[in-house]
Amino acid sequence: MATLHHSLLAAAALLPLAPTVALAETAPQQGTLSYKYLDYQDRQPGEDRVGIKAHALALTVPLGESWSFDANAVTDAVSGASPRYHTQRLTPLEDRRNALGVGLTRYFARGSLNVGGNYSKEADYLSRSFSTTLTWFTDEGKNTALIAGAGVTRDEINPTNGIVAGERKAVVEVLAGVTQVLTPSDIAQVIVRHARGSGYYSDPYKAWDERPRERNASTLLLRWNHHLEATDASVRTSYRFYTDSFGLRAHTLGLEFEQPLGAGWTVTPLLRLYSQNAASFYVPYNPGPTGQTFPDPGARYYTQDQRLSAFGAVTAGLKLAWQVNPAWSIDAKFEAYRQRGDWALQGRGDPGLAPFDARSVQLGVTHRF
Repeated sequence: MATLHHSLLAAAALLPLAPTVALAETAPQQGTLSYKYLDYQDRQPGEDRVGIKAHALALTVPLGESWSFDANAVTDAVSGASPRYHTQRLTPLEDRRNALGVGLTRYFARGSLNVGGNYSKEADYLSRSFSTTLTWFTDEGKNTALIAGAGVTRDEINPTNGIVAGERKAVVEVLAGVTQVLTPSDIAQVIVRHARGSGYYSDPYKAWDERPRERNASTLLLRWNHHLEATDASVRTSYRFYTDSFGLRAHTLGLEFEQPLGAGWTVTPLLRLYSQNAASFYVPYNPGPTGQTFPDPGARYYTQDQRLSAFGAVTAGLKLAWQVNPAWSIDAKFEAYRQRGDWALQGRGDPGLAPFDARSVQLGVTHRF
């Protein structure tokens, strides 16, 4: 299921298919149509791995004074190779993913309610989901907003190698949070999510991979945005803590600095720091002559997937946007990603893994009407 992993990465880097938790006060007065293109490539020393070329469209249309409709579509082509175990024995892969999402939002005097659905199809993976999010202001000044949401996802897995057939996975997720205006220049948000999943979590394209059929995950997200009046800049910071029943513990720290340059131009450098420990059933690389590691006899669960090892990662990027006129804007974004086992905060990681790097280029245009 490496194909699925990288396809979802592409979609996430473009336009989210699920509603974004935001402090929306009123229905949009204008419609927007956006197109974005992503070119992604990851690699390890001596080998290019997975490449993705993705296209995304997003549409928002106001419906009267109290409603809005959203729709988005993503198609991405995946090609390259993915390791069967650890970072060894790259296996060629090629796939295409098509996804569609729709949403409807009702705005009230002191809040909004969004409902949405998503559909995603790959050669070996079908996913359907439904979600709803309620935002409610507790005061007339709209300084405090409470957020609650729920979602359900149903997946069908039919790998092309025939390891399994007709497998399924189901996830139920809930979230709660609060957004608070602290000062005329500061706004903070706290979001807590919890997901309970059951079904097929193993990767049929990897050797020696057997994972639990249940996965419960919790996430704490903290955001703080600060506006600098002197330069009209905005500083956006975030911290995310993730924990699940696989034994993973992960920390993500994000920083963006958005600076207007004049004449409609804006530049935004960004930095993300990430660290996780290994899953409780991760099997480290064998430094011996074969490089192949086998699970302990009698082990119920095991994986040699690099993504479930302990590692740290750094992402640095730069976004440049130009508001051409009130109706049109364009943007370009570049990100570089580096992942190393010995950058993990919780330990050295697996020294036998090859270094992993990636880069992405994103181009976009938006029309308001």
